[in-house]
Amino acid sequence: MFKGIIPPVVIFFDQQGEIDFDLNKKHMDYLIDSGVDGVLLLGSSSEFSSLTLSEKKQYLGNLIPHINNRIPVLVGVGNTVLKESIDLAKYAESIGAQGIMAVNPYYWKLSNEQMIEYFSEIANAVSIDTYLYNIPQLTKQEIPLEVITALVESHRNIRGIKETVADFGRIRKVVNVIQERYSGFAVFTAFDEHLVNGYMIGAAGSINGTANFLPEVSVNLLKALQTSDFNTVQKLHRQLSSLMEIYDINTSLFSTFKEGVYYRWFNEQSTGVRKPFSIYEKETRKKVGKIIDSIIEQGVFNE
Repeated sequence: MFKGIIPPVVIFFDQQGEIDFDLNKKHMDYLIDSGVDGVLLLGSSSEFSSLTLSEKKQYLGNLIPHINNRIPVLVGVGNTVLKESIDLAKYAESIGAQGIMAVNPYYWKLSNEQMIEYFSEIANAVSIDTYLYNIPQLTKQEIPLEVITALVESHRNIRGIKETVADFGRIRKVVNVIQERYSGFAVFTAFDEHLVNGYMIGAAGSINGTANFLPEVSVNLLKALQTSDFNTVQKLHRQLSSLMEIYDINTSLFSTFKEGVYYRWFNEQSTGVRKPFSIYEKETRKKVGKIIDSIIEQGVFNE
């Protein structure tokens, strides 16, 4: 089962807008060396909605062998086309992914029964762990607690959920209602400032975007929580919370995360983009870099 700090990994493109496999592998090595507990490939931060099914498979076919079981791999398979979700889920399992994550379809609003059928078809297609992904600000529909309950009761391999919500009360409800009833069910927070509160009520970890470029902050914060080192918790939580400022720079959050990675490790390189997300705040790298420098200069991320 997945736990701990799991970056939702960004995907790098070259100057022609094609996937830059070498740069993606270098980023992966930095993340693994920083001590993350796993990675989520093809999550929202990856621009998965801009990739063809063939490109998704090519990406996984390059990255999963490169990771080579050094850390567990979770693969996002959500799509408005159920057949493609199932196809990608089966492929991810066949090349060594330890789990898949599926977001609910994001065009038509689904009834509870339709949502259960969608997730059930995906879970039935694989034997590896399956995680739900609740991000109502993009899907425009929350995954109801009764849907989660029905799915967990019917599928042994549905093992958890990622909660990308601003309302911490929703996370608390999922932990209290679902996780406490089904002990093997894992709840992951997403927004960085929820890491501490989530851990304190029993969340399994965090799948947070800033772990793409400052993974040490989240990794060491979780370690401090686990050892009850609350002086360090306070320092690192302040740093992690300060990173929330970057969420206001662009509507395409992955553009901001990606520029953070470029600034941290590949600052000499020009950003590769895929249209229409070639258009975003021009000063993004500079703005994110200023926050990164502040944290690195304080030495807090090395605690």
